Amino acid sequence: MEREEMFPFILLQLGLGEPPGIWVEVGVQLADFGYALLKMLSNWGRLSAVNELVLVDTWRQYDAYREDAANVEDRKQVENFQTSIARLLPFWKKVRFMQVESTRAARLFDDL
Repeated sequence: MEREEMFPFILLQLGLGEPPGIWVEVGVQLADFGYALLKMLSNWGRLSAVNELVLVDTWRQYDAYREDAANVEDRKQVENFQTSIARLLPFWKKVRFMQVESTRAARLFDDL
């Protein structure tokens, strides 16, 4: 089993997706994980396990995160966001992007 197959496999083994629901990725950058997740689920015929994949990232530079290699200047953040959108186009009906801080996004899921 390839590395990118491991996490979707583990999630399914834990029963996530039964019943199908909303899955959330926090800290998206280039949507590598989200794409790999949806691609693997699709390849396995299990894409129906995900009603919606919500991708949460600010796609903005923050002065407070100087040590974080993903904290690049805003121009690059916009490129990352555009790359994420393009990467997930094959799964467009399954994805939603939220350009907010993770703590703010978490409050939006309180009722779930």
